[in-house]
Formats: sequence, structure tokens, C-alpha cells
Amino acid sequence: MRAPLICIVFFVTFDAHAGQLVASKVAVATANRDASEAAVEILRSGGNAFDAAVTAALVLSVAEPQSSGIGGGGFATIYDARMKQVRCLDFRERAPILSHRDLYVREGKAQPQLSQTGALAVGVPGQIAGLIELHKKYGKKPLAQLFDPAVKLAQTGVTVSARLGSAFLSEAETLARFESTKSAWTKNNRFPETGGKWLQPDLAKTLKAIQAGGLNAFYKGDIARRIVDTVVQNGGILALVDLAEYEVKWREPVMTSYRGYSVFSQPPPSSGGVHLVELLNMLETKDPKALGFHSPAMIHFAVEAMRRVYADRATFLGDPGFTFVPVAGLVSKDYAKSLLASIDMKSASKSEAVNAGKPDAFAEHKETTHFSIIDADGNAVAITTTVNGPFGSALVASGTGVLLNNQMDDFAIAPGVPNLYGLVGSEANSVAPRKTPLSSMTPTIVLKDDKVRWALGSPGGSTIITTVFWALVHLIDFDADVWSAIALPRVHEQWRPDHVSIERFGLDGLTQKALKDLGHTLKIDDDWGNAQIVGALPDGRRVGASDPRGDGSALGY
Repeated sequence: MRAPLICIVFFVTFDAHAGQLVASKVAVATANRDASEAAVEILRSGGNAFDAAVTAALVLSVAEPQSSGIGGGGFATIYDARMKQVRCLDFRERAPILSHRDLYVREGKAQPQLSQTGALAVGVPGQIAGLIELHKKYGKKPLAQLFDPAVKLAQTGVTVSARLGSAFLSEAETLARFESTKSAWTKNNRFPETGGKWLQPDLAKTLKAIQAGGLNAFYKGDIARRIVDTVVQNGGILALVDLAEYEVKWREPVMTSYRGYSVFSQPPPSSGGVHLVELLNMLETKDPKALGFHSPAMIHFAVEAMRRVYADRATFLGDPGFTFVPVAGLVSKDYAKSLLASIDMKSASKSEAVNAGKPDAFAEHKETTHFSIIDADGNAVAITTTVNGPFGSALVASGTGVLLNNQMDDFAIAPGVPNLYGLVGSEANSVAPRKTPLSSMTPTIVLKDDKVRWALGSPGGSTIITTVFWALVHLIDFDADVWSAIALPRVHEQWRPDHVSIERFGLDGLTQKALKDLGHTLKIDDDWGNAQIVGALPDGRRVGASDPRGDGSALGY
């Protein structure tokens, strides 16, 4: 495993045994050092966690276009310390008004490439609307000041990290298919390379226009026209009315109690919170310490629970504005107990024999980036944003520097047809005008005695839910520090395809053999996820950690 990138600023110390940041007042963990530094500076200059979140997201838009950007969208889970309230903000992309159920079907056959690359893959971006709404409700500093670091970085240039350089190299052929992308991002027909300086003058101009003109500067006027023109010229269906009518949605979080902690996460149209709660509710019936840390028994139980949760995801989850999602039943502890009856601790299930449960009977009559922030007043933000796949649709809107998402691939483009991450869906997640595609994003806040204990989340497509699940299990059940909680090896199962993914070098040979003897099919994968976590210790000090799998930084003072 790569060594963690650890940055020490201001009056910060690091735990000698872990690698977690310990600070007295604030902690920030993002996937990029420039974003972490900018967010900390906003906090030092009098801003709060919500101000810092806006700045961090904008800087990430400049520094990590393979993961997120203002042409994408996402979800925020926030804690307002003054009101002692957790809220969820949905600024996810929406389907254009001209969308329809068979948008990606040609001659009766689904064409997944149409929803993954190019103009037809583009959903209506929500990121700018989400950040402005978050600031409007909770920010302290003038909005225009929060744009300054991102504008400056776009003007003076990003130093291309190995991670970004590798992404450009691997996706160059796809990016080069679009003239507007080549025009914005290449010099002498070459995409940015590791170690070089990459200037984005068009994106700087776009950010300055939004800085001066606010919401309407992006969703109405010249920027909107350029986005729509580029999409339409490349065969897409986005219209000016789609941008003009875009609205964010505040939603009630899903919540469960877990061993004395209150866990809050995103509701539909993210599947993340619902299924995180399902997993925790099932595990709460067991004693993980008795099963053994990362033992075959512990992993077997978790995998079997995951298999059932992802079967539920494929059947029930979608946009609640278009389909009934039985959330109350799915998050019921009694429903979790009903699922346990089909788990055999001595033998693996076959996914073809596992069907979705019946949650209605238990109802009382939610490539990507994540960052987490906690401020001196106890406010906390966990935000996951994305353009979906690496570099989204690969299409940059001409003259704007805005990379557009390929979020339409998160719909079930046809029943049973897997998306970019291998997930299948049902009619509940079919394409429809103005509908929000299902997500796995799981920005999560955990409280203890009405105070933030941790704020966390991760990118990773279908693996996001299980990444957050393992982090919480390590923190709560095995008393891990925040760095260990996100650094430890991960295991993932998602019902279809029928195999257990384990990180390379994550499990020893004896454990792998024991799992195979139980009947599991193992698939060795490269590492996944890039979790970011902050929190508060019982004595009030702040902690933070950035996933060693990525290039991020945990900073504070």
C-alpha cells in the first residue's frame, strides 16, 4: 500500500501510531492539497465549514476534472451546530426534458456507450446551484470571495499530479474525439502531462462570470447557451429550459442508531444512505469482535449482507419523485432481521438465488470525489460530487472550460443492462424527463450526544456504500483511529456480478482460502475509493485523515 500523504500546517500534530491529523479547532480532508489548503484558509479568515466547502468544491473542479467539476453534481450531508440539525442537499444532475425511456435503445437493443460518452450522456449540471444554495442558507463570508482560490488556480495553473496525468494518458483517445475538448485541453495536440503546469483560461473566465453574476450567470445567458450549443452540435438533447428550470432539493436524511451513535446519510435518489443503514442494522445483531477482525466469519457475514442489500437496490431504488421507494421499510431494524434468516454462516449464497426482500411489510403506516470539513463551532459538512466516469462525458463545452458529466449512465438504460460500474436496475430507475438518476453516494455524518463525531464519505461508484460501511465498522466496532479506519483493506459484493471483490494484498492467503471453502468466488482488484474523514475527539480536538490510496491531504489548525 502506498504511504499516506501527510501535510502539517499551523499548530497541528499527528498521532504517532496512526497518521491521523489532530488539531485544536478545525479539520479538513479533501482529495487534493490545493483544495485542503484553500478551505483551511477560508476557515482561518473567519469563514465557517459551509464557506470552506464551497471553496473546496470549486478548487477541486479546477484541480481534478477527472473526478468532479461544475459540469457535474452531487449530494451534501450537513450538520448545523446552532440548530443541532442534520440536513441533506440534493444537487444531483437531472435528465433533460427531451429524455425518454428508450433513449439509449437502437433497433430493440440497449447501447450503453451512448450513455457513457458524448453528448447524449450529459445530464443537467447541479453543482453550481448546490454550492450557491449551501452558501445562501449557511455561509458567512461573501460568496464572491469563496471563488477566488479556484479562479487563481485556473489562471496560474495546476501542477499535474501523477494521478491526473495518468488519467489524461488513459483517457486521451476518448477525450480527443471531441474538438471542443481538444481545443480547451491540448497544447500541440498533447493533453497535460504529469509534472507540467496546466492553465485553464476558459474555466477561469467562467468562474469569474459566476463570481460576478451568481446563479443566473451559469444557468441563463452566455455560459448556458455555450453548454447547450456544444451538446446539441454533438448529437445531444440538452435544452436551455433544462438549465433555466434546474432546482436543488433539500431532503430529510435517513438515520439509524448503531451501538449508541446516530448515523445520518443521504436519502433517495441516492441509494447510499438507505443501504448503509441496512448493512449497519444487520451487523448490529452480531458481535464483530467475537467474529474476529477481518476474519473469514466477519467477512462472510458482511458479504452476505451486502448481497441482499444490493439486490434491494436493483429492485426498489429510484427517484422518489417518480417512483415509490419503500424507505421506511428498508431502514427498519425488523426488516434487517428478516433478511438475516436467509444467511447461512457456513455457506455462501448464490446471487441468482437471492432476491430483493419485502420491505413494505416493515414500514410504519441515496469517478467521484468526496471531502469532509468540521469547524470550530462544530458545524460539519460531508460532500460527494462527481462528473460520474473518468472525465465524465469527455465533452468540454466550447469556450467555457466546463467538462460535462455522463450522469445519464446512472439510469437503468434497459432492465438488467449493467452501467459503467456493473450495477443493474429496474423500472424504478428508468430514464424519464427531469428525473434524477440513482446514485451510490454516501456522504455521512455520525453524532454522539448531539455533537459531530465523524463526517465521512468516498468516491468509488458502486463501492461507495461498502467503503463507508467498513470505515464505520472499524471506527465503532474495532476502536480504530480515523486514518486506520479508511486505510484498512476493503471487501465488496454487489449481488450482480456474483463475485466478492477484494483489494490486491488486502487479505492473506489463508483468509482467501477460507472464503473460497465457504463457496465465495473471489476477484482480486486494484484498490478502490478515496475516502476523506474528519471528526471530533471526546476532548474537543479535531481529527482528520485522507485516504492513502489517493493524493489528498488532511489539514487543520
